[in-house]
Amino acid sequence: MNLSGQVILRKADGTSILNATVPLTSRNVAEFYVEEERILETKQKLEQLGFFVGANDRMSLSITGTKEIFAQTFGIDEATITNSSENYSVHAVVIPEPLEEFISDVIITKSPEYFEENNENQPSSAEPRSRMPNLMMM
Repeated sequence: MNLSGQVILRKADGTSILNATVPLTSRNVAEFYVEEERILETKQKLEQLGFFVGANDRMSLSITGTKEIFAQTFGIDEATITNSSENYSVHAVVIPEPLEEFISDVIITKSPEYFEENNENQPSSAEPRSRMPNLMMM
């Protein structure tokens, strides 16, 4: 099974989007862009480790790899994902030394949890519409 994650990149000065102290807007977004050479170098390093590197937005890279590669490289294994106190995402446990200057964090979004159809707190699909709230009227 493969996992996908988002790699948060560091600029040459060591900062990343995670250091932002102001809201990100169209006026200041360029301040957080990572230098193109650093993006390419990070991409190459990740590919050498066995990750597939997808899109980048000049602040992060999308990566995909096996569970084993994520565990070996970033310490993110099934137990880390399962036992995380975070509801929606899991962060890198470790970033290896050769990548530290290029990567601020690696984030894996957890799979969504779906309600069971018979859950008492959720309306059943068989329940009459009159008992369900009409969201268009609210």
